[in-house]
Amino acid sequence: MSWTKSDNGLELSDTSTILQQVQNVFLTAFPNLNVEPSTPQGQIITAITELFTKAQTDIVEFANVILNGGTGIWLDAYCKTYYGIIRKTASKGSVTALISGAVGTVIPAGFIAKSGDYEFETISEYIIASSGNVYAELFAKDDGDFSINADTLTTIITPVSGVERITNPYESVSGSDTETDNELRLRAANSLTYRATSIFDGMLAQILQLTGVSKIAGYENNTKNIVTYKNIVLEPNSIAIVCKGGDLKQIGKVILENKTIGAYVQGDIEIPVYEEISKQTYTMRIYRPTQKQLKAELKVITNNLTTQDYTTQLQEQIINIINSYKINDEIIPFQVASDISLPNLQLADFKMGLVSATATYNPIALNFTDEAVISAENITVGLYND
Repeated sequence: MSWTKSDNGLELSDTSTILQQVQNVFLTAFPNLNVEPSTPQGQIITAITELFTKAQTDIVEFANVILNGGTGIWLDAYCKTYYGIIRKTASKGSVTALISGAVGTVIPAGFIAKSGDYEFETISEYIIASSGNVYAELFAKDDGDFSINADTLTTIITPVSGVERITNPYESVSGSDTETDNELRLRAANSLTYRATSIFDGMLAQILQLTGVSKIAGYENNTKNIVTYKNIVLEPNSIAIVCKGGDLKQIGKVILENKTIGAYVQGDIEIPVYEEISKQTYTMRIYRPTQKQLKAELKVITNNLTTQDYTTQLQEQIINIINSYKINDEIIPFQVASDISLPNLQLADFKMGLVSATATYNPIALNFTDEAVISAENITVGLYND
């Protein structure tokens, strides 16, 4: 068996390499031996290779648990033991709908409406008020990180006598996919600030633990002056939070329970939160991120060993790198380029920019609520010519 040490810990050799090693051992002892898998001795070699592969996999995975938490169920156990957190499962999104019709009409739980390919349903009963309208919360029938635009939930799937129309005045709140290994590792590291000395950092860390929350950023203005930060104006003694995903009520509750007393919470989405002790309802606020589409232009030098699908692999790497950035992070092309690695390929030139602008070598500054995203069609890869 052989081991490969990398930045991610220990990695095992592939099965074909181990098979070759076992065959070589047999051929050293029996130079003229036929080691083809169809022969009896070949079957013995294959069985030994399978045992070595499984044993090596378990040993390497255990070593990786010590080094970086491992993967899969090993990582789950590591994070639960050392950080006290568990992997977030997939969650359902929700949408606030305006339902119109005859006064007094009862809209039952299980009422379904549709936007495109996505169906949403009520989980409790609503009654159309004297105004002829009622606001109802509908939840996505499927788990996953998707949302629908405002005014697109217009198709009624479950007919109810007295219900005339439905729409959604606002964009829906996204659900989430099951947390990946990389996302869990990052959240585990961030959880160290869960009980941090800084109240604000600790609050952000707690919000990040909520199901459905995938990214968060914030700024605290603890001065008596107005502060401008990344093109957002913050009032004196105020906080601002931009949060991707998550249930608004849960987010608002964490903010109310953890913010500095007297601090103003600003944002363009209002969250009414009822407080049991005072019997009062307080208004918390957040921002939702705005996606900023980026583009990248690469020039590469290849050789006869370069994989044929290098363009696709480069596009996937860049997409993963950009997705790892936090909300409103400054995007520096040089840093992105330094994280790109593909065997037998040299990166000769790399530029980035907003889709609406020219790609350059300059840093890309984002506004407070901006989230950088990039898609394969906006990543062009060409050959470098001296």
